[in-house]
Amino acid sequence: RVVDDFESYTDDMDAEEAVFQTWIDGYGVDTNGSIVGIDPAVNGTFCETTIVHSGGQSMPLFYDNSGDATYAEAKWTFDSPQDWTARGIKSLSLYFAGAAGNGGQLYIKINNTKVAYDGLATDIAETMWLPWNIDLSEVGNVSSVRSLTIGVEGSGTAGTLYIDDIRLHERTPEYVVPTQPDAANLVAHYTFDGNLLDSAGAHHGTAFGNAADQATGLSLATL
Repeated sequence: RVVDDFESYTDDMDAEEAVFQTWIDGYGVDTNGSIVGIDPAVNGTFCETTIVHSGGQSMPLFYDNSGDATYAEAKWTFDSPQDWTARGIKSLSLYFAGAAGNGGQLYIKINNTKVAYDGLATDIAETMWLPWNIDLSEVGNVSSVRSLTIGVEGSGTAGTLYIDDIRLHERTPEYVVPTQPDAANLVAHYTFDGNLLDSAGAHHGTAFGNAADQATGLSLATL
């Protein structure tokens, strides 16, 4: 189920179709260092139309937690409460992309419950699109969701964040934990310790182009 894919926003403020008329930012609020949308509008919208995860638009969130600003967030207050338990919904997901030099802690608020991004702190500065999956069972009661907030905190931090494809899902995230294969069944073992030799057999590798070996290894085992 789509919560917001940012495709419907335009530059028609009279019709209240501007993205910052739904996602209320910190314009005019000294303590909130966020600005949503590109000004002036481009291609008939205040949304980003080049850096997108899917479709043709994403939401740009510019933040600056300096001066009187202690946080930077954009808040969507729904016209009526939403039941995020209906039809077996179990998780919320969104995609975000950052910019080089970004800093701060990304978070969301569902109603007043704050959930901090649990990935690498440096992810906020990654220019590629990254998924963030939130298990709603860890949020509490989501049968009457009145607002959704996206924010960045951290004194003196500033940057640009792009948000896209906010969705609800009937499943919770599943994570695969890698395990070391049994050494007795190894077909090949590449330590990449200064070479591409197979220490378990004779399947030695050959580098092509600009390939370089790493400190970590790769093992292949029989099934």
